Amino acid sequence: MPECNSPLGVGMYKRRIEGEKMTASSQISKMSMASLARLEPIHVFMMSSGCDDPPASMCGDSSIMIDGFEISPKSRGHNVVVVDQEGSVIEAKAFDTFGDSSSGTNMANFITSLPDHTVVLIATQDSADVYVGDAADALKSLGATEPLNPGYRGSWLLVGYKGTGEKPSWVRQASKKRYFGPASVAVKVFE
Repeated sequence: MPECNSPLGVGMYKRRIEGEKMTASSQISKMSMASLARLEPIHVFMMSSGCDDPPASMCGDSSIMIDGFEISPKSRGHNVVVVDQEGSVIEAKAFDTFGDSSSGTNMANFITSLPDHTVVLIATQDSADVYVGDAADALKSLGATEPLNPGYRGSWLLVGYKGTGEKPSWVRQASKKRYFGPASVAVKVFE
């Protein structure tokens, strides 16, 4: 399956600035309303599970929640959400790094094209181990460390930062091998 764009589209979640009208979908609009005119950290909760991780009712899952609202594209492979300096979600995409031979290269190109000072949230779903190697350098540029590949049906996630110099203290990575997931993390970004 080729890479896919989230139905959320670009710019659907924007932190509210005083006097600015909300034009996003109702759920994302509610999320923006919850972030009224503040320069506070964003609360990020992420979860990654492989196909054989509990609960076994479905073949893996991913969750990328920002201030309590789900943003993950929820597709097999690497689910990526990009957040700008103001805390606005600017893009959500999925890269099928299990089944699409061009997905690792496409994800690397996508990450490389992002501007500096960007938060990049990545959670794998189902299995994401076959073509991730092509994106290794791009993932490391966000603060990822080995292991970058959780193995067949393992779980892996990253709260990363695109920018030069030392990475912020909130950069996190977690992974679990097959049957031992899911992997999860909760962190305040921009704190």
